[in-house]
Amino acid sequence: MIGKEQAQTKLVAKQLFCCLVMLLISKSASAEPIKQKPQGGKLQIAQYQNMPQEARSPWPIILKNGTQLLDAGRLQDALNVFQHYCRSRPQDAKGYFWVGVVYDEMGNYPDAIQAYRDATARAEQNAMDSAEIRTNLGNSLMKQNELTLAIESYKRAVEINPLYGLARMNLGRAYISAAEYEKALAAFDKCEELHFSNRQLPYYRAKALLAMGRKEEAAAIISRLLLDQPEGEARKAMQEEFKSCLAPKP
Repeated sequence: MIGKEQAQTKLVAKQLFCCLVMLLISKSASAEPIKQKPQGGKLQIAQYQNMPQEARSPWPIILKNGTQLLDAGRLQDALNVFQHYCRSRPQDAKGYFWVGVVYDEMGNYPDAIQAYRDATARAEQNAMDSAEIRTNLGNSLMKQNELTLAIESYKRAVEINPLYGLARMNLGRAYISAAEYEKALAAFDKCEELHFSNRQLPYYRAKALLAMGRKEEAAAIISRLLLDQPEGEARKAMQEEFKSCLAPKP
């Protein structure tokens, strides 16, 4: 159950892709879709030329092809597609973001960090800084144990989108790793205020409480989680981690 950063990364990536596509559509809302003659004839040249650039651009299709390869587990092929996108559109943050996602999936965190930084730099240039990119950058920095930089990245994500619960939860997770437990609990409290629902949130709250010596509160949370946790390695790991507060009182 714990340590699902890769699943988070893919979920965030899909959410960002949808947002970017919607933004692209909104910019070309007046554009009519490409229509062929009923007999299947070619699109009239004049009709094509009168379309906004966004409506006839192949780049959204290329990004979609890359995400399909990523979902299929063909990581190197997906990386090749996204790198081609970056070479062709070097000022577009989207390509660098997806390069970072692929490197994350490959476990190549230094290159993922660099790709996310490239994405944020271009997003800032276009006044489109992204909470999702910042969150993914924070996740990769966490995997490299760059806690200070990870915290900065998560905090920036929250500044961009104060309602983004995933960034706040991961900020709390980073605070736990930095032994700043009060700040971690404050981040988790804000998640609950936002009605952010994530199965890992109570687990991380219990970790912070246990580290602060608040064993009874931690035990109450973990006991509830164990009720829904099936038998297996994840359940055993959780029981082992919290055995000091789950042990029966003498």
